[in-house]
Amino acid sequence: MLPDLLHEHWIVAALEFAAALLAGRLGAVLIRRLFGQRLAARLVPRAATIAAVASSLWYYGIALAGVAAVLNVFGIDLTALLEAAGIAGIAVALGAQTLIRDWLAGFFILAENQMGIDDYVATAGAEGQVVSIGLRSTHLRDSRGRMVIIPNGQITTLTNYTRSSMASVEFALPLKDVDVAALCEDVRSCIASQGLGDATVTLSKVEGGYGWLAAQFSYAMPTPDAVSRIRLTLVAALQKRGWKLFPT
Repeated sequence: MLPDLLHEHWIVAALEFAAALLAGRLGAVLIRRLFGQRLAARLVPRAATIAAVASSLWYYGIALAGVAAVLNVFGIDLTALLEAAGIAGIAVALGAQTLIRDWLAGFFILAENQMGIDDYVATAGAEGQVVSIGLRSTHLRDSRGRMVIIPNGQITTLTNYTRSSMASVEFALPLKDVDVAALCEDVRSCIASQGLGDATVTLSKVEGGYGWLAAQFSYAMPTPDAVSRIRLTLVAALQKRGWKLFPT
């Protein structure tokens, strides 16, 4: 009799858990489609991010409800179990501090709209395009195609290149017999020829007979790779005009 009862309990538990997983998956897909179809027109930059987080919350919430239902089949009260844990529960809570920190950081990242899906960012020693943002972690794809997973609690400083519209490059050159005013004018001319507007050029530092020219200009999404290519193009253009830059 007891084996039959246990067997029946296992079947019910398996069915309930499978139903919870199915509901979680279907709900997550439904939420993504809802945001994609109904809200994309109003929240284009944030629709994909909000959809990903909302579907993730739904899925894990349903999964947790499924676990509670399975325990209930076997007569285990989840609330009583947590209360009875006592010291073990405190230990788990202490161990969960990092997880809670990640969740809080993820909440503020989303609430403040610090970054969104497809933004190009640099943070926590990594750099790349944002693939997904969750409450616990953020996924980036770097320039080599690798997926970088960053716990949100480690995001203390964030550079969002997609939200920027200004870039700057620096040139070093020997100052002996150099007409700095003429050089600055040539730099502005070369920047304009590249279709980059609002350029300002200043002599930022002088040291050991060398000067450093800092050129700032408007440029959408000034990622390090893009700015590096612009600098190389400008250096080549200036060298063609007879300027000797160091280093080349």
